[in-house]
Amino acid sequence: MNTYLKWGIGAAICGGAVAGWYLYSDSAEEVVSFRTVKVSQGDFVVKVQATGTLEPVELVDVGAQVTGKILELGRVIRRPAADEAYDPQVHDPEYMLSVDGKQFRIVGYPLVKELDTPAEKPSDGLVERKVLLNGNLVDAQVNEATGQIWVGEQTVGLIMVNAKPVVNGRPDAPVVDYASEVEENQLLARIDDELVKLAVERAEASVKQAEAGLKQAEASLAQAEVNKNKADRDLARAEKLGVGDALSQMDYDQYVTSAENAEAQLASARAQKKTAEAQLVSAGVQHKSEKRNEEYTLIVSPIKGSVIVRQVNVGQTVVSSMNASTLFLVAKDLSKMQIWTSVNEADIAKVESGQEVRFTVDALPNESFVGQVNKVRPNATMSSNVVTYIVEVDLDNPKRKLRPYLSANANFIVRETKNCLLVQDAAFDFVPEEKYVAPSAVDQLKQGPRPPKPSVAASDDKAPAEPPAMEPGFAPARLWRVNADNLLEPVVVLRGESDGTRSIVKPMPGQELAPGTEFVTGAMVQSPKAADAAASKDGNSPFGMKRPERRQRSAGGVDAKPGQNTNSGHPGPPM
Repeated sequence: MNTYLKWGIGAAICGGAVAGWYLYSDSAEEVVSFRTVKVSQGDFVVKVQATGTLEPVELVDVGAQVTGKILELGRVIRRPAADEAYDPQVHDPEYMLSVDGKQFRIVGYPLVKELDTPAEKPSDGLVERKVLLNGNLVDAQVNEATGQIWVGEQTVGLIMVNAKPVVNGRPDAPVVDYASEVEENQLLARIDDELVKLAVERAEASVKQAEAGLKQAEASLAQAEVNKNKADRDLARAEKLGVGDALSQMDYDQYVTSAENAEAQLASARAQKKTAEAQLVSAGVQHKSEKRNEEYTLIVSPIKGSVIVRQVNVGQTVVSSMNASTLFLVAKDLSKMQIWTSVNEADIAKVESGQEVRFTVDALPNESFVGQVNKVRPNATMSSNVVTYIVEVDLDNPKRKLRPYLSANANFIVRETKNCLLVQDAAFDFVPEEKYVAPSAVDQLKQGPRPPKPSVAASDDKAPAEPPAMEPGFAPARLWRVNADNLLEPVVVLRGESDGTRSIVKPMPGQELAPGTEFVTGAMVQSPKAADAAASKDGNSPFGMKRPERRQRSAGGVDAKPGQNTNSGHPGPPM
């Protein structure tokens, strides 16, 4: 039993010795692999990144200034297609017009003439048109020369003085809705105008009453003037007679009093006339105000554009208060839009008017668009102690691919350099350990990057030549590359501007730097066993470099067994 115990203890000691020797040998023979990047050639862009929202150039809030129920919505104006012949019975819009307080709609003819007095119906020169009269579509005749309209023998309408035609789509066209294209002065909706018409009639009655009051005041003034003249004549006769037997003092005093009363009544009549004139002006202003309210029952588009929002339906009651209620939002010409971007205060000094802006939208990830800075708004906003400025970017949208309120990822192009050499910034940050550096470059490792010394004297007196001049914006910088012995040697280049990832580089004067040159960004130390495992996986080092050839090791290697000798001549550990 003791013999077996001794053999077991010996075997354990041998196994531990073999394992320790194996681990020591494996760690002592480290393999170094270097991570590298290649010099590339391309365009270098210094940019300011920001996010924003696509907005229409002009967005008009169309509201209502009168209260009432929506009776109808406007109709879409149908335009003939490119391959479609123009047909006035199909493509002509209709025009709303007001005549004597009544609304008429003329389909297919823009009336622009004014009618001062009724004219006799001509025997020829009339065109047949449709007129919507009191809710009924009836046949009418239009004189194209004067713009007068006749239904039968009666002149029923044309545009009144200083009134504009309100254009609308044909009655059989679809109603104005989201994304509808509308023209300037096109009808969007019509509000019930019955109460407004009653107010107009009351105002007209007030005008007539004021006119009558003015005439009455003028008549009273004329009467007062007659009375004043008579009193003046009576007083003149009394003064000629004088107080005596023919004229008592009492009678004389009555003549004087009558003259004074007549003068006071004349002044009062004159004041009443001015009052009547003011009342007539006031009634006329009120009448104009009510007439304008009547026009406000027709909700029209102030611009040519697209309907972004429609917030009313037929039958809905619109209540006008201090703030006009929003009925429609109309965007002007979506072929031109803007991006409102938020730029951080740290970058706002780099942004200026006229600067090129390249942007993308999530809806079209494979397309890039270009805009131009319009202006930087001077007012700033602060959120979570971050100050940002709104920058307006103008852009063309001829095909209407871009829609309002899409999110945009914008790049403001500060500077752009074409076809230059670029190196990853990580290569400039790498500082190797001395043991990985070629012996001839150890001294340079301890020094900063310097321009190369001139090799030729500047003149016959052997004076040293001037160092090469550095380009503005470039400074010497040191990079490291791997030589044939898998050691590092320095290369001094001129480093320019960086975008945070890559830097522009140029060779030092008198040197060359080609695209594809590799520079070191890091080092990886591996054991031979790990290196073999990585190399056997795909036949190459995971870092793209061939691992140096291993020397033969003694027993205890990957395939050796305890006690087995190898060709190296070193005996294995004893049993």
